[in-house]
Amino acid sequence: ALVLVFILFIVAIATAAENDTAEDGSKSAGFSAVFIMMLATGLSVGGTLVMRRYQTPLAVGFFLGVVTMMSQTMFCAFVLYLGLAEGAEDGEDSADRAMASFCFFLFITYTVFAILLGKFRHDVIKDDTLAPSDGLGEDVAPPA
Repeated sequence: ALVLVFILFIVAIATAAENDTAEDGSKSAGFSAVFIMMLATGLSVGGTLVMRRYQTPLAVGFFLGVVTMMSQTMFCAFVLYLGLAEGAEDGEDSADRAMASFCFFLFITYTVFAILLGKFRHDVIKDDTLAPSDGLGEDVAPPA
């Protein structure tokens, strides 16, 4: 997914530039491309932190929710940019089509990852709240 996010970074800049400079371009589509790029980058950084360092139930659950919502965001962005590409004149839709295709690739990637993370979340979570090494439960006598 990190490779797709890096490619999305380049495509989003091209889409923003194309939509901001074209006569019939949409400045809001350019803003949307940059905003989606920042969301995907933030998700990649946050996901790396959760999967490598903070594997608590709260962090993994929050990450699962964010990945699911990002998947739906990418689908909506795919539909948006596909519609912009269909409405554009010939030759002026390449940036919107590229953005739509990478949003679709990220939609598929995030959906598959969310399903796998939801299925195997118990394997990812490292819950050591009552580990034997913390001293709890060793000196506790059963109630009489």
